[in-house]
Amino acid sequence: MKVRLKTVMAGPDGVFHAGSVIDPPADVAEALIAAGYAERLERQPETAAFEPASKAVKPASRPRKVV
Repeated sequence: MKVRLKTVMAGPDGVFHAGSVIDPPADVAEALIAAGYAERLERQPETAAFEPASKAVKPASRPRKVV
């Protein structure tokens, strides 16, 4: 779960400034939110992914007959 930090957070994984968006494990994220150090970010709606349409391909030219 992604959270936005309200304060500086430092630990073995690095230093994160206020306003940083991080993706900690769920239990850590819940603890940060409960303590008031972070706010939960709303889930963004997922966009549907699709395969691109096939492109038109020019057929290979045939060799001309020499008469």
